[in-house]
Amino acid sequence: MEATYKAPGIDAFLTSITGGKDRASCVRNGLCMTCEAKDLAFDSFKDDLSRREYMQSGMCQPCQDAIFNSPGGTD
Repeated sequence: MEATYKAPGIDAFLTSITGGKDRASCVRNGLCMTCEAKDLAFDSFKDDLSRREYMQSGMCQPCQDAIFNSPGGTD
């Protein structure tokens, strides 16, 4: 999978707040930006919306579930 385009300044900011993890590299290499998950593939996600979220944020399915299904999340 390939990461979605973000302005270079946004990607630089995300890299700075994640301890140096580069979102585009994480997505390209099947890694999660927020945990230690690796070997993420197309079928690692429950639906197309979750796959698109991964390409935007670099978060694996469990991290997405924790963020978006939490009491303060968007669900």
